[in-house]
Amino acid sequence: MIVRDPSTAGKQGTAVLAGQLAFLLDAEEDWTRAHLLPRFSEHPDTEGYWPVWDGFLTTGRLTPALAPLLEGAFLDALPRMLTRFNSDRRLDRFVDLFTGILAYFSDDPVGTWVPAFFSDATRAARLRFASEIERHLRRMDDAQQREWWERWLQRYWTNRIEGVPALLDDGEIALMFGWLPALKSLFPAAVELALRMPPVPLSASRIMYDLDRGEHWRETPEPVAKLVVHLGKKASPASVWHGAREVLVRLLSRNLPDDLRKQLLELATRLGLSVS
Repeated sequence: MIVRDPSTAGKQGTAVLAGQLAFLLDAEEDWTRAHLLPRFSEHPDTEGYWPVWDGFLTTGRLTPALAPLLEGAFLDALPRMLTRFNSDRRLDRFVDLFTGILAYFSDDPVGTWVPAFFSDATRAARLRFASEIERHLRRMDDAQQREWWERWLQRYWTNRIEGVPALLDDGEIALMFGWLPALKSLFPAAVELALRMPPVPLSASRIMYDLDRGEHWRETPEPVAKLVVHLGKKASPASVWHGAREVLVRLLSRNLPDDLRKQLLELATRLGLSVS
């Protein structure tokens, strides 16, 4: 009765039900498949379309059982969502959920999902996508990171460096550099890839802080040193790099090639940092 009710009360009730879609699929699969899931793929002018999406984007969650059932709906809804919610918490939530399906459940994340996203993505959506990837990487163990890397992330990163399907902007680059400290055994390989991106001002980035707090400087100091030198190409005394001095001091305490050590000392001088 709720999902058939065209009144405002029915729409609000439908949104509440859609927010519990994963639970309903588990509890009443036949009813959910018949009466609720089809609403996500209706024409956007129908009365039930926006209520189910609004409800799901407010309190919904993805599960392994639900995600495959929503793949087509997410791809179809993508251009409408990115237009309707240009800068909104629902845009963030849509991008977060889209990223989850792309990264965990899609059979073709790089070939289908990434091009679909970037054909319509606003800058806000693109930055949210990069931030969401970092959020997931920080929560993963090494095996999970490697699964992502081999299945899609390395190809995605390589393609973006080459301008496919869209050129990187400075905001995305800064966020992608921020992925590096979250990586575990993949860190050296990822640094080699990241060094192909142009350095950008990182005054608002936490990358130096993360490198200082982590163990990469101890376990793999040479890739860290290369990364710091690369990032420092646009650095100046006015730059605020939280943790920069600490990272430089730590790196200079390690056994590094002479040329790399020299570049670190030159960077410290340019930043006006005492590392002796």
